[in-house]
This record gives sequence, C-alpha cells and structure tokens, in this order.
Amino acid sequence: MRVALLSVNAFIPCDGFRLILALLRRDGHEATVVSMPRQFPQACTEHELRQLGRVVESADLVLIGVYSAFSARAIQVSDHLRARRPDRLIVWGGPHCVASPEACLRHADGVCYAEGDEAVPLFVRRLAAGDPAWIETPNFAFRAAGGSRINPVLPPTADLDALPFYDYSFENEFVLDGALEPVGTEVLKRYLPVHPFLVPTATFLTSRGCPHHCAYCNHCRFLALHGRPVPIRRQSVGRFMDEVEHTLARLPFVERVLFGDDDFLIRPAAELEAFAARYRQTVARPFAVCLSANTYRREKLDLLLEAGLSIAQIGVQSGSQRVLDEVYDRGVRVEQARAVIAEAAPRLAARGGLVLADFIVDNPYETEEDVLATYRFLVDLPHEVFTEIFALVFLPGTPLYDRALADGHIRPFDPSTFRDYTSRAALYQVNYPLLLIRLLEALREERAHRRVPRRLLHALAARPAVRLMRFIPRWAMARLIRRLPWMLRRLARIARKAAGLGPTSGRRRCSWASR
Repeated sequence: MRVALLSVNAFIPCDGFRLILALLRRDGHEATVVSMPRQFPQACTEHELRQLGRVVESADLVLIGVYSAFSARAIQVSDHLRARRPDRLIVWGGPHCVASPEACLRHADGVCYAEGDEAVPLFVRRLAAGDPAWIETPNFAFRAAGGSRINPVLPPTADLDALPFYDYSFENEFVLDGALEPVGTEVLKRYLPVHPFLVPTATFLTSRGCPHHCAYCNHCRFLALHGRPVPIRRQSVGRFMDEVEHTLARLPFVERVLFGDDDFLIRPAAELEAFAARYRQTVARPFAVCLSANTYRREKLDLLLEAGLSIAQIGVQSGSQRVLDEVYDRGVRVEQARAVIAEAAPRLAARGGLVLADFIVDNPYETEEDVLATYRFLVDLPHEVFTEIFALVFLPGTPLYDRALADGHIRPFDPSTFRDYTSRAALYQVNYPLLLIRLLEALREERAHRRVPRRLLHALAARPAVRLMRFIPRWAMARLIRRLPWMLRRLARIARKAAGLGPTSGRRRCSWASR
C-alpha cells in the first residue's frame, strides 16, 4: 500500500514517527515522508500546500503526526489534502491525539489515540487487504454515522527490544519549508542542530513512561487510558546501544547524543555501568539526559560523567511547594531539587558540562507569592546552572487542562490554547514578579547575572517594591514583560561587542554548543 507520512511539527522527526515508518516498511508498504520543520509562521503558504499535494498525490493513505502546539497546521494540511483527494483516509497520530480522539475527529477520518507499534501496522494491513475490520482496529477511533467510534485500547507494548530501529534510510523522504527538497545527509545535517546542543544531534528514547504523574503532562492521559498504573518499560542496554551505534554509522556527522527518556537515572546502577562502559568505548560523544530529583544518586551521575555526560536536565518547574503539590501534583520537594542541583552542578562543571534546570511560568493558579518563590529560587541557583523558562501550555486530556476549562481560563480544543511553550508573552501572570523572572532570564542567557549581586536581585523582590509596582496598569506591565527583557539583551550584547568580547548564548544557546 502507498502511504504518506507527514510530520507537521517544528523539527525533523527523531521520535516514534520513524519507528512507525520502519514498521510499515518492514511490512512491505511504500512510504513517502514529508516533514515541515518550521516553527514560525505555523500556517503553510498556498505554494507549500500545492507542493505537498503533488508529492503525496498517489498515496492511498495519509498518516499525520501531531503535537498540540502544531494542531492548527495539521488542520490546514488535512483540509487541503481532503479537498484534493476526498476518496482517501486521513489519519492522525501522536501526542495530541492521545488527549481526545473525539476532538481530533473533527478534522481527521481516523485517530490513533494510543501506542501505534502494533495497531498502526494492523490497521494498514487490513486496509490494504480490503478487510472491513480495519474500522475495528484497537487503539484507533474513527468517524462513524452519527458521531465517532472509539475502539478498545491494547495493553502497552511490553517488549521494546523487539521493535525495529528508527528508519533513517531517507528513501522517498522530503523536507517542505518554502520549497520541497529531498532529504539526504546534508539536509538532515542542516536541521538536526536541535536543543539543547544546537549542533547536529541524534535523539534516542530508550524507555517509555515516567515516575511522575504531573497534572500538566500527557502521561496522565496515557495512564487514564489503561485505568491502572503502567510500569516504566525499558529497552535493554545492549538493544539501545546497538541502535545508537547503527544510527551514528548512518549519520556520521552527528556530534552529540540526546537520550530523551523522562528519567534516565531510573535505571539500576548496574545497567548504567554497562551503558557507560560500552558508550565510552564505541560512541565517545558528549550526551545529554533528563533526570528527576527523586531518583538522583551521586554514584549514578558519576557513572554517566565517566561516559561523557555533558548536560543533565532537571525539571524544577516552580519554586513554590504549594504549586508543585496542589497544582502540578509533582511529588517532588523544592528543597530536594535545590539540593540535587547544588551537588550535580559543580560535578558537571568540573568536566565542562552543566545542569539545565526547567521552570514553568505564567500559570493562572499561582499567586503573586508563588511567582516570587520561583524568582528567589532562580536568584539562588549556582552561577554555572543554565535555565529554561517555559510558558504553561494546557494539553487536552490532562487534569490541569480540565481544571482550566472548568474555571474558564481556556476554551475547549481551541488551537490558540496551545501556545508555543517558548512564548514570552504573559497571559495570566501579568505582574511584577513575572517581569523579574523574565529580566533574570535575560541576564542568565547573556551570562551577565554573575556581575549582579544576589543581594540586589533579592532586594528587587522585597515587599515595598512589589507593592509599589502594583500601581502599574496591566496593559503597561504586559508591555514591560515583553519589551524590557529584550532591551536588556540588546544592551548586554552591545556592551560585549564594545568590550571586544564574543557573542553570548542568545535564546536557547549555551556554551556547550562549541564543546
């Protein structure tokens, strides 16, 4: 069967999209792959849509991978392709579809709303054979007369080792960003400098699941699908290292490796020791992992440092324990995260690496004091720690989305709800404490925070200053939040240039990019 696989998200897919591609090709299907790796503007031009329509014209089935932030693009692409070929099915999959298959069926003929490892090949086999049972495929929902049909969910895939490697063959694969061009080594090299390294990076997912059940995360929806706790499933060290070595042989230009597991340190120390020994011997490239304050152990970190760990990313999310407990349901203590960062940061810095700490801001359920608690946490971070400050995004199907919907903060399944998480515009916390966070973010990005005394930064958050700034009108504060940090960055860069110093990090650029 001729299948078109489309990625409408702002990156060349290095995730489960390539696993589905590998599974379909293993079954003998002919696949055409098109990625649209542009973040802004999200809308496709008419010229782009025409090019897309032509390259997938002969496909019998269209599969689209969708993240919530790019659901508007998925809608536009689906509408265009349906107008060209109303006789074929357009099916969505990906994180956005886990949330609410019914809402996705407003724009797609079918939705894979759970894991696709078994379900997608089964669906395509049935469809190719003309078997009417395709509409009964588990893990799928379809449009039906008078509404929708949601089929039962399969148990989560247990044996991850049995899955094929991600497909990086580049066979009949294209990038659409203004013009349509075939994907080869040089094109991929251009698009693979991804966060956090910003040099060509290969991404691998060696496990599925997370030890947390945060109220803002899609993982909550996945657990709800199965009505019970789902254990974290891991590939064996031998299996995932085989894939790392195979992929890097295929992509020799890759300079860094990112393991995208929610918590790499959840593996037993013996597994990490085996990984470190083999990785150091056969790969020997700097790599990054995510970790949790709950599972952090110094001896585990040291094993990874010996193997070449360059970045350890940890989610703090808020400096307010109330927000972590009552809003995010994180199950992590603020002081625990602080202690882990304090211990890990110098250990990484001694080897030329760093800790990258994540925070979430602009949350309507925070009080002014909650936002100030996050600001104070940021002020007290070790200087060598890098930070990433994200805007809260309400993802459908999560407890926090349902709460915000009930409280009138958002509208149901409105694509405008899924703002870009890197947005610096304030929607909910249009106040002085958020302005302080954004100003400190700018200082840290330009590495200028080292020259500002912590005592002064804390004084800016003193109660008299906070009370005084409440007199600023909301519209004026919103403008300050957008403009003042930008002006600060500009001044810092002008000062560095005048002093004959090199460029600084900029947005999402850190010194590790050149290491």
